[in-house]
Amino acid sequence: MNRRHERVSRRHSGGLNITWADGHAGWISQAEIARGKNGNYAWYYTINH
Repeated sequence: MNRRHERVSRRHSGGLNITWADGHAGWISQAEIARGKNGNYAWYYTINH
């Protein structure tokens, strides 16, 4: 099993730093990325919302 994502998550307090398409950066939890948004699991990976 590949556990690289767990090492990154631990290093950054359970999340990651992201630079968003609009140019701002922010921290988000790995669990929140996995849950998606508005019932859409791919919300953080799509452009048209």
